[in-house]
Amino acid sequence: MADRVVFFGNDAYYHMRRIVYALERFPQTLQFDPYVNFPEGAKVIWPPLFDVAIAILARPFYGGSSDLRAVECIAVCIPPLLGAATVLVLFFLAGRLFGFAVAVTSCSILSVLSGHVWYSQIGFVDHHVAVSLFSTLLLASSVDLVRSLTSAVVDERPLLRKTMTMGALAAVVLLLWPGAILYVALVEIGLLVLLLTRDSREAASTVARTLALANAFAFVVVLPFSAFNEWPQWNEFSSVVLSRFQPWFFGVLTIYGLACTALWKYRRSSGANDSRPVRTVEALTLGVLILGSSPLIFPDLLHAATDAWQWMGQANDFQSMVTESRPLFLVQDRWGVEIAELRLSRFIYLFPLVAAALAWSTRDSSDRAEILFFLAWSVTLFVITLLQKRFFNTFSVALALTSGWACVWLYQSARERLASPRHRRVAFAMIAIISLWLLSPTLRSYGPALANHLRLLGGEPVQLLPYELRRLVLHEAAEWLREHSPETSGFFDTAREPEYGVLASWDHGHMIKYLARRPTVLGNFGDDVGVDNFARGRQVFTSSPEDAASLLEELRVRYLVLGPDSETRSLHDRLYERNGPGMPRFRLIHEATLSASSRRPRFKIYEFVEGAVVMGTAPAGARVSASLLLETNLGARTIYRTSTVADADRTYRLRLPYANEGSLESVRPAPTYLLRSSEEEARIAISERQVQQGDRVQGPGFSD
Repeated sequence: MADRVVFFGNDAYYHMRRIVYALERFPQTLQFDPYVNFPEGAKVIWPPLFDVAIAILARPFYGGSSDLRAVECIAVCIPPLLGAATVLVLFFLAGRLFGFAVAVTSCSILSVLSGHVWYSQIGFVDHHVAVSLFSTLLLASSVDLVRSLTSAVVDERPLLRKTMTMGALAAVVLLLWPGAILYVALVEIGLLVLLLTRDSREAASTVARTLALANAFAFVVVLPFSAFNEWPQWNEFSSVVLSRFQPWFFGVLTIYGLACTALWKYRRSSGANDSRPVRTVEALTLGVLILGSSPLIFPDLLHAATDAWQWMGQANDFQSMVTESRPLFLVQDRWGVEIAELRLSRFIYLFPLVAAALAWSTRDSSDRAEILFFLAWSVTLFVITLLQKRFFNTFSVALALTSGWACVWLYQSARERLASPRHRRVAFAMIAIISLWLLSPTLRSYGPALANHLRLLGGEPVQLLPYELRRLVLHEAAEWLREHSPETSGFFDTAREPEYGVLASWDHGHMIKYLARRPTVLGNFGDDVGVDNFARGRQVFTSSPEDAASLLEELRVRYLVLGPDSETRSLHDRLYERNGPGMPRFRLIHEATLSASSRRPRFKIYEFVEGAVVMGTAPAGARVSASLLLETNLGARTIYRTSTVADADRTYRLRLPYANEGSLESVRPAPTYLLRSSEEEARIAISERQVQQGDRVQGPGFSD
């Protein structure tokens, strides 16, 4: 692996597939992919912005699809740069809200929080690191906008600039990931609350105009990338993907802001009552009318809530299998604190108390509005992260800022009560020690990486964790498959249909697509790209060999890649653990492991073949068996065995999957099969052509 780039995380491999496609077919982007959800293909649910941006950066270094090392080296460096930029944005946000000391402390905490570093590490080419950066930018711009809207004097030109910035960021974060609608909704709700709580009609009208302008700008940006998308597996207004939902969302808020502005302008000119309760009733009435009329115009909007609930509430089988979709305190189907403390430290336990203390401490502050806005953002992300741990990277920013504020507030409170400089230094040291103890679970997570760096400096080999070993072995298996299987069409030309597909566990799909350049039935998108196909693909592993063969024929599968963490069920066990005894259409062609000295393979590749049909004569009811000695590429020896019973017409039929001549050299068969019936023995040789085409072969006759 010394000459290859190994990415961190499975999703990184599909991002690389889209990046390389964009480089090869520039300016096209990969939208419909025949390599996903094979044989039907599917439209990719991720927006292309993240991948296209990296492709543009790497374009000057692209030397063709056969040499991707330079592009891969550039891609692996993007996440830490985006992570560092997020820390920088937090510094300015914290400084603006609470001052320099809190800014420095917060950034120090965020820099070591594993929840932030996890998606920001080298090689983790995933859109979530970009979402973390742009959601933090959206938060910072919204706080700045709220400050302007609540100031005594509103300067129109800076307000216009801030409004346009917020609208642009709201659109961009959705173009990075549709799930970021959560962050955008928090900002919109904050502006709506601000609109309802202004003391004067003029101030409320200013907020309404700001709301309308920001959403109008976001509407213009997001419209061409979403409104014309068609999703066979999703509702046209689904919020889970880029659809008509996002333009509707921004459009209806634009209309609402304009309606409030027009109404209050008319009411002011007519000299009507200007009290806040009256405006609140007017604003709520307009909201109900505009929002309530939307389903009448777009009936499919009602299904958007169902899609969002299924995704957020894990209301389908696939989402419940995805690790990042599971609750924060759920560890391998049991209650546990390991992941929460590892990613977010023990500060997570103090967050509710710190949030309450921060709200209380700013009750009379002039900047109370923007701090309450930040707290509402933070508390909501805290609750969402408890439900789905995928949000811990964006919540890390809020946790770091509140924790930094708490540390500085404690020190300043102690300093006010302690006159002696020595006592102040002791207080500072105690707060630092307590903070380090709170951070210790996440700091310990860097121990293995640090130890490996020390081993490298000492000239020793690094030690890999089990999941890292599996990834390396799958990497080798996928590259072997690419080199030793017929090339399939459609990798760079989506108009061409691939000739066959590969079946593997769903969590290995992205790696196989990118490294082997072969289409997969199952993939890391799960049933989001095809419910029926996903179910049929998984059904193969629970079926009998005969039923599995029928499903594989329907799915046009030629190869199966099996590992210890695949769907460990009946068919998987027979193939992976026992090398497929008596299975006439499955032949082992490669065992993948890290070294030839390791006799225990971690992944096995099978080819699904027609199998040569050997027919001969034997007494009715007599058992006829066939056996073949095999030696794998790892030097392990195994014997393939199968048997049948002659029918009433004294005919036996044996379907044999291995060829004695002309097959791949990875698994070497003996020169002949041994056929036996009672005390008689005979030998027969099968060719590769006979196995591939399912030819009939005359077998030996056995007497009474």
